[in-house]
Amino acid sequence: MLKRVFLAAVILSLVFAASMASANNVTLKYDTVANSETPDCTFSVPSTPYYSGGVYAGNYVESYYPPGSQASPKTVSGNCFSPFDSNSSYTSYNLVPITPGTVYAACAWIMSEQSIQHWQPAAAQVAIWQLVFGSYFQVNDWDGVNSAQEATIYADALNHYGYSARGFYLAESLSSPPCQDYIVPVPVPPTLLLLGSGLVGLGGLRWRKGRAG
Repeated sequence: MLKRVFLAAVILSLVFAASMASANNVTLKYDTVANSETPDCTFSVPSTPYYSGGVYAGNYVESYYPPGSQASPKTVSGNCFSPFDSNSSYTSYNLVPITPGTVYAACAWIMSEQSIQHWQPAAAQVAIWQLVFGSYFQVNDWDGVNSAQEATIYADALNHYGYSARGFYLAESLSSPPCQDYIVPVPVPPTLLLLGSGLVGLGGLRWRKGRAG
């Protein structure tokens, strides 16, 4: 019986943490694009503003406040996946866990491999745009972006839709009009980790008491 209580506590803590994580909001502010190039690109996505011209491609550095936090802002480096204007002031975003089997999982794989493979950040970002927008995106002038490397990254990413994407989130703008959306490696808020470990500890304590009795 006590073993079942322990198992139930573990399952409930994991389910609750997962459900809460999917509904978490963060406040993000655009800081800069590190290691960037400015290729000339066209975004012709239906239902979004048409854009054609120079665009920063690189690592998007954001300041953010974790959900419910009143502490100093932290910094996260991600990649954008929408052609909207940057969020120059603190803006509310919804954090959505990335589901394996989607194009965003392949994008998360690119982000996870970028530093390991020493890819050019601009080439990795352009590959992400190509994945997300498909035929609605084109590069008119590479202007410093390693096009050969981008092609390799894109081709490899097509084979990684099944990437687990654990620890990566879609940061979707809640503002109106919307700001740029991002893929970011944001950890689960500490409060949820404490809740999960507390429930697990409670179940373990009851199990040990049962064995001692």
